[in-house]
Amino acid sequence: MRDFDLSIVRNVECEMDDDFFNAVVKETVSLCGMPSLSVSADVSVGMALVSDEEIRELNRVYRDKDAPTDVLSFSEHEGEEIGPDSDGRIFLGDLVISPSFVRRAAETDSVPFQKELAFVCSHGTLHLLGFDHSEEMFRIQDEVTELVTMAETVYPL
Repeated sequence: MRDFDLSIVRNVECEMDDDFFNAVVKETVSLCGMPSLSVSADVSVGMALVSDEEIRELNRVYRDKDAPTDVLSFSEHEGEEIGPDSDGRIFLGDLVISPSFVRRAAETDSVPFQKELAFVCSHGTLHLLGFDHSEEMFRIQDEVTELVTMAETVYPL
């Protein structure tokens, strides 16, 4: 990637800063192994941090599931080859995350919130990149989660 841009809309509070989300998404994109995301492209992603009610409504409308969830991915390239436009830019799509849902899942699984949030954010990013639940997808998101959450000096637990 030449340049990376993550635009975040915060409809709810989340103690993790933009640098945390940038690190997770950028590392996920870097590790995905897609040649089209080479050094010649500018890559961007949109993200919204929303309430359980907001994500529930999106989940109902777009997935016909009337329940909150942790993350939704809206890929710009659903079923298409990912490649740069004529200006050398690639917009991957939008992620929608419910931090309160992620916090409850972290508590249920007895893992730190930061680790669960990194996992969920990487998972959603991989869906933007066209990955479906596979061994490769889970390997990448596990690697990203470990890389980002081990950097305690940058992202204290």
